[in-house]
Amino acid sequence: MVQNDATFGAPGGEPTPTPEAAPPITTDFMSSIMARLAHQDEVQKTTNDQLVALVAAPADTPSPL
Repeated sequence: MVQNDATFGAPGGEPTPTPEAAPPITTDFMSSIMARLAHQDEVQKTTNDQLVALVAAPADTPSPL
């Protein structure tokens, strides 16, 4: 059975009230998120650099054969 969004869950077919809009996100909150993302990006770059160094290390040393 298809239900209309305007009457879904409302007794007697009355439309349900629309909820209020969420308050705007504060500048401090956005700044903290951006700082955290920048930190995660820096940690990821450091990890990638370390992995590249580990993979390249055996190729730099001659084989003891």
